[in-house]
Amino acid sequence: MTVLSAADKLKRRIQYGINDSDTAEQALDLLARVDISTATQEQIIARWPHLIARMIVESDNYFGPRKAANAVMALKMRRSFGCEFYCYLAGFETNGWPQQPEYDRLLKNAGELFLRRAFRLRHRRPGASEQAAGLVAAMRAGQIPNY
Repeated sequence: MTVLSAADKLKRRIQYGINDSDTAEQALDLLARVDISTATQEQIIARWPHLIARMIVESDNYFGPRKAANAVMALKMRRSFGCEFYCYLAGFETNGWPQQPEYDRLLKNAGELFLRRAFRLRHRRPGASEQAAGLVAAMRAGQIPNY
């Protein structure tokens, strides 16, 4: 049996993606270490199916696989992702719409907080998680249209 060093374990984790047993901090750390600047939506979905499924579940199906992949790319590239769901999480409906620099900061913060919440509550709705994981797997297999 081969014993892997901590560096080799980290390389494998980066290569194979985020596990369902990871904490939010571990997931964000792995996202920070991977260069996805040229990745496509399909590559993001294939690399992090657990993350995409959790985002679908925690957004109550607001996110589909492609929109969740776009949100992951925006978070990874430290850009704001201007969707209605993040605007709701940032409180724009009740507090009004801020000017551009504050708008971007609040949306980035909403995206990171949402990802942390998705990982923290990942065992809360197991049936929905299985259904979302099945949706991601079916999309990857080309059995359903991309949305």
